[in-house]
Amino acid sequence: MSFFDSPLGEQLRSSLDAGKPEDIAAAVVVVKGKVWSGTVEPDQVDEVLAELQRQRQVQHVIDIADAATAVGSITTSGRRRYCQMLIESGALHAGELACAELLDLAEDAKERGEALGLLGRIRKQRYVTSRRSEDLIGAIAAYQFAYAGGGEPLWHGINLLALTTRAHRDGILVPQPVDTDALTRTLLDEVRQTAPELQEIWDTDGKVLAKIQEDP
Repeated sequence: MSFFDSPLGEQLRSSLDAGKPEDIAAAVVVVKGKVWSGTVEPDQVDEVLAELQRQRQVQHVIDIADAATAVGSITTSGRRRYCQMLIESGALHAGELACAELLDLAEDAKERGEALGLLGRIRKQRYVTSRRSEDLIGAIAAYQFAYAGGGEPLWHGINLLALTTRAHRDGILVPQPVDTDALTRTLLDEVRQTAPELQEIWDTDGKVLAKIQEDP
């Protein structure tokens, strides 16, 4: 049964639709209590996290995912949402720990790519904040592994291209150099092979970043 078909689910949905923070918080407290008691199934937890994330309830996602992780009632996608919202909240160290755990538990290339992409995002944000070269190098390494590992390589490749170009402009030596010209051609080929009506944001970004690469 869907969680939102239950009385508690209906209460949470109603509070979210009404948009009153105090009512949402009250409903989340009850849901979290049920999660702690083990009476909410992992798939139902994922439903709750997905809806809360969709409605940008960052801290509530973190609170429920934290409880679900503690009692072992969280799915892989739930763990990923947990990582994403920790990053959104600015808790980069906690997010990195959660992402490392997600990476350890990944069962296929796509899941590993998602976890590595989140780790890259954390390190990228650290570089934006601190300008420490090791953070940019770490972000590039994460995207290199993700891009090489398959899964959904386009967005990893675009991040790899952008960050490698940034490292070059900032005078930072990358331990494992990236052939940005070859990477640009590969990404553009992939974008061109995607029908225009099927193209998403990363396809558009691929064109833009390729143009930046051509005209530094």
